[in-house]
Amino acid sequence: MHIAPHDNRNRAIVDLNDPLVPLVYFNIVRLRAGEGFDYRTPGYETCVVPATGTVTVETTGQTFAEIGQRGTDVWDGEPEGVYVPTDCGCRITALTDTEVFIAGAKFAETLRPFAVRAADIDKVQYGSDDTKTHRKIKHILGSASCIPWALAAGPAFPATSTTPTACRMRPGMTNATTSASGPTMARAFRCCSASIMNRGRLITS
Repeated sequence: MHIAPHDNRNRAIVDLNDPLVPLVYFNIVRLRAGEGFDYRTPGYETCVVPATGTVTVETTGQTFAEIGQRGTDVWDGEPEGVYVPTDCGCRITALTDTEVFIAGAKFAETLRPFAVRAADIDKVQYGSDDTKTHRKIKHILGSASCIPWALAAGPAFPATSTTPTACRMRPGMTNATTSASGPTMARAFRCCSASIMNRGRLITS
């Protein structure tokens, strides 16, 4: 699926229940410092990822401050993001001029929100120098970390902004718990990454 570059005026590029890719959602939001953007995606979990700039993200009564440390482009620093549960309203406030990616996937359950800081991302290397396929990918929502913790936590755990690194170390986490994550957000990021690559960007890097 190729999406030509255009000014989307902060409206969803891949909207809810899109006829071609109904399982995913994607938006690019551009804000000046001090501006805000509110959204809600019924039936879809999302992740807010600043491509450039720094934002504050508020959802379900929690505030995640100073998300995003990149300057001029996505190569200028490490990625950060906030997981926003299904059916939960979210407000993004720009602390600096910013471009924010919002990627999502259909998911019926409402989990817990959490922030993913630069120190918590999953770094994976693919390919090799010999075959000229060497790539380093930085997963914001790794399939074996963030989502499994949120599923394991559920309503039994109090709301917290504990980072995924700490969450992976929670007592009781098992391979069975990890496998419960399914394709949801991880698949959404892979799908959205493919579209963004056509614009010269990667949401996972």
